[in-house]
Amino acid sequence: MESFNHQTQPNQTLDTQGARLLYRGNNLNEIWDGVVTAKDGLTRVRAQVEAVIAPK
Repeated sequence: MESFNHQTQPNQTLDTQGARLLYRGNNLNEIWDGVVTAKDGLTRVRAQVEAVIAPK
């Protein structure tokens, strides 16, 4: 069972949930409602998301 100590999950980061909270919510609603483009909405939170998922 030593291998379980070294496993990784695909598409997981150190704080996936924290990253989701940043880009979802009002940001995603504004994209869906056409208030901002997806590019603009995701670009405005990109630095915050990258900071959350960066290795500490």
